[in-house]
Amino acid sequence: MDPFERAIRCARTRTTARAGSATRLGDTLDVLMGRHLNGGHERFSALTEAWERLLPPDLIDQCEIRDFADGRLRVAVVGSAHRYEMQLRAGELLAQLKKQCPRARLMRIELVPA
Repeated sequence: MDPFERAIRCARTRTTARAGSATRLGDTLDVLMGRHLNGGHERFSALTEAWERLLPPDLIDQCEIRDFADGRLRVAVVGSAHRYEMQLRAGELLAQLKKQCPRARLMRIELVPA
């Protein structure tokens, strides 16, 4: 049984590991966080790179990705004029991002004030 499974089993049964099978907490956390975060980071970095390629140069400085969760990309936009322009382009950007990053499972782009 690997350290990740042992940690989950102990947490579910609320028991401690046997004295002879002690593992370092750091090693267990590395395994746990590595499995949990690696896929999300790869999807998010690919999405960020595609976003920077697709966004027009005049909007790059005005828009910042704030969050990506549950298929929703939250983008902070500076100024109402830029926000309006992003609203006009959001459908096209969404379609292009879905093509370039299918693993991200992007469903919508949400624009928020910066």
